[in-house]
Amino acid sequence: MQTMTFPKLGKISWRDRASCRRSDPELFFPRATDQRRIRQAKELCRLCPVRQACLDSALVCEDADGIRGGLTADERGPQHKAVADRRDLGRVKAVLNGLDTHLNKQERTVLTKVAGAWGITAARLAWILKCTEDTADFHLSEAAKHRSTDRALVRAVEEATTPGTAATGLGAAA
Repeated sequence: MQTMTFPKLGKISWRDRASCRRSDPELFFPRATDQRRIRQAKELCRLCPVRQACLDSALVCEDADGIRGGLTADERGPQHKAVADRRDLGRVKAVLNGLDTHLNKQERTVLTKVAGAWGITAARLAWILKCTEDTADFHLSEAAKHRSTDRALVRAVEEATTPGTAATGLGAAA
């Protein structure tokens, strides 16, 4: 999978430069059998200056409908799986350092383990994960049960490089 950009959640300024910004949104949600509309939408995407940002946004936000970045939902399917299976420690480190971006389930689990090891409070973790403080406290309690076995994982996150270039394979799900 190619290196993706990592838009902040809610950051959609790229849409102001999209070729489709004045188009009927329905064009990008055709029936699967409407090949003419699919071709029209893809043609508009083909020359779009923010095509990659649109596709990246669809993938990180798990958007499974419509045409985004020139691909139908079915065409994005394998890339969605790659994002779901991703374990990018650089993304985890970036979120812990303040970048507001989407993490998949594996990355959120790693983040919680590292947050516990770093002594991040439940209030701060709740803000990072956009959940209640009680939920964050529960996750920190669960992470504490495995703290001694997670030292290598914590070290790997601390040593991770910028998002998209980090070591990603420390085994299966955290």
